[in-house]
Amino acid sequence: MTNKGTKLEFRELNKKFGDVTALTDINLTVEPGEILGVIGYSGAGKSTLIRMINGLEKPTSGQVLLDGTDIAGMSERQLRGLRRNIGMIFQHFNLFTSRNAIKNVEYPLELAGMPKAKRRARAQELLEFVGLGDKAESYPEQLSGGQKQRVGIARALATEPTLLLADEATSALDPETTADVLGLLRRINREMGVTIVLITHDMSVVRGIADRMAIMELGNIVETGYVHEVFSNPATEVGRRFATTALRDMPIGRERESVQSAGGRLITITINDGVDISALSQAAASHGATATIAHGAVSNVQAKSYGRLTLRLTPAAGADVTDTEAAVAAIAQLTQVEELES
Repeated sequence: MTNKGTKLEFRELNKKFGDVTALTDINLTVEPGEILGVIGYSGAGKSTLIRMINGLEKPTSGQVLLDGTDIAGMSERQLRGLRRNIGMIFQHFNLFTSRNAIKNVEYPLELAGMPKAKRRARAQELLEFVGLGDKAESYPEQLSGGQKQRVGIARALATEPTLLLADEATSALDPETTADVLGLLRRINREMGVTIVLITHDMSVVRGIADRMAIMELGNIVETGYVHEVFSNPATEVGRRFATTALRDMPIGRERESVQSAGGRLITITINDGVDISALSQAAASHGATATIAHGAVSNVQAKSYGRLTLRLTPAAGADVTDTEAAVAAIAQLTQVEELES
């Protein structure tokens, strides 16, 4: 089950619904076999963008290219053929309640006219692949949320697509099940070579699976890059908000009150592969200060270290003079520094 992934391109794409602008000057390329996470808050234009890919919406202007072919001018018959190469994974699974798991997986093969015995074998193979070989006769009401989504993924793979579109595919799932589903999608990408476009509002989902990401705001793509780049050095305010949410790198609420109540000067620093934490401690010590970690953590993003730590600067034991201003300036020579305001 190895496919060649689709190359996807948006060129000067615009979409209006009457007087409402949904997408503005979208320019983006997704390489074959890549996983792209498209993230944005509600109303950012994510769902409109994904509907452009499968031809459910037509551009007002611009192009959507799949392997170099502009789909905007395709007839409905041509689009039906195109959609056999595109698998859709939905937020709420969209399974037929009157069909058991294997018949749900068979459904697109029925539409394609595949003989019954052949489609049954294909559906069983896919259920085995997603870890539900023993649930073939189970109906949706007998399955957990994660199992339903696995059936949905198996169905999306039935026609051997070269492109998977996942629209908020994990937002209805608990964190543990989300991790399992993301692991399955990553396996599909690696073993089958399928290109995946993942629409989400959750930065931790992007962090868990994507190669690159695009951030949308008010119908615009405002930032793109490899996931570790956006996490470590977001270029936009919305990018920074998403990164902060995913890593919980700043104390908030009662955590913030607790951190501040212990005294000292508080600063938040960025940690990445180029930052030596021991050097930061030495920089503080050279000005009579001790730097201790008050909050935060360092995580791996695409096999690279990244995190944000809140440091507490206090007078070092035995120091004749403590100059916290100089200590902060010395640390700022080594990494990004922000004051934690009260």
